[in-house]
Amino acid sequence: MLYLHIGTPKTGTSSIQKFLRDHDLPHRYLRSTGQKTAWKLAISSETESARARFARRRDFERREGIAADDDFDRVVSNMWDDLAAEVAANPERDFIASSECIWTDFEHDEDAMERLRERLVALFGAVGIIVYFRDQPSFVKSYYGQ
Repeated sequence: MLYLHIGTPKTGTSSIQKFLRDHDLPHRYLRSTGQKTAWKLAISSETESARARFARRRDFERREGIAADDDFDRVVSNMWDDLAAEVAANPERDFIASSECIWTDFEHDEDAMERLRERLVALFGAVGIIVYFRDQPSFVKSYYGQ
């Protein structure tokens, strides 16, 4: 089973992700979808937003001297292959993935969401969705206070 945490803005997603990475939990934190966050899973939407964020990430990595693959389609394809291998290597484990980018990269694209659901169910059998929402006044205060 996969538990997919979709981080909405200003709901503590970064803190949740750090906790998941730093603690030995019964659920395996997926590494094949991205080291800190499941950003590769988010770009699998293949929307314009996902492609633009991928380009910004690659520009940052180049400036920082980090070697990175520039081919969007290859990164997405490799992520699915790596994900299948990670699941196969841990057949007794449940998994968890977290990304705030899923919220933005899927852009209300129902077809992309359905493709993601189908691929994840095929790999994991079951997928649980975890989403946190913040009340509007608290969100606005946090958003503009940062």
